[in-house]
Amino acid sequence: MTVARLMAALESRGIVLSLDGDQIRYRSPKQALTESDRDGLRACRDEIIDYLKTRNAARALRAADPVTGPLTPSVVQEMWRAFAGGAEEGKPVALNIGMVGRFKAAPEAVTAAIRQLMARYEALRAGFEAQGGALRAFLNPMEAFEIAQDDLRGLGADAARAALGLRFAGE
Repeated sequence: MTVARLMAALESRGIVLSLDGDQIRYRSPKQALTESDRDGLRACRDEIIDYLKTRNAARALRAADPVTGPLTPSVVQEMWRAFAGGAEEGKPVALNIGMVGRFKAAPEAVTAAIRQLMARYEALRAGFEAQGGALRAFLNPMEAFEIAQDDLRGLGADAARAALGLRFAGE
């Protein structure tokens, strides 16, 4: 079992682990932490401490103020371009994200929710282009994105699957 799964299993029983320096502390309902749990915690103590330190660091990052400045590609994006760009580099690529789901909300509400996510998380609108041997990042305007929907409520399950297969075969 991974440490993340162990932590999730403990938390599902109301047992919360935390760090006090390099000591693991726990908070739980009375008698919730069994001797078997304690043995499991002892067996992977160092991994649990690393996990808790990482979790604490991530919490601190969420509270950090955003850094302002120009949008720049990450080192990994630069490396991909340098080593994997290949013959197709510079040609536009359309990224279509097919999504199938059943929504209780009206189609307009689903579209509005997707647009709200795109407005909130600018990384979803990021684009890249090579300029003078370097990779330049930019944000695509919201208007550049088409959100298409197919309403298959009137079809049975088999007919809906067939219609989706045809719809996405051409993309």
